[in-house]
Amino acid sequence: MDEGSLFSQLTMWGAALIGFIGVTGMRVLVGVAIEGRWPRSLGEGFRYIFLMGDIRSRRMQLYAILWFFGCAATSILFVQVMIRLWKAGYGRWS
Repeated sequence: MDEGSLFSQLTMWGAALIGFIGVTGMRVLVGVAIEGRWPRSLGEGFRYIFLMGDIRSRRMQLYAILWFFGCAATSILFVQVMIRLWKAGYGRWS
């Protein structure tokens, strides 16, 4: 594997991880908005990911939307920084 493909794989997986954190965090916060309380265990938090229903807390729903768009902006920024680092020569080892 050459340096270019390694650097692009690192960029892709980093952006995908940030996206996964964004979607998962958003779903947990929406679960908090539906239930009206934070999960008390890991299993309950996992259940919150798939929870659907009436919203009790509009503020938590807003936080979920802001969390998602914040993670999306972070992912785009990460990709842009990695592209600029590659063009500056930091990804080349030779």
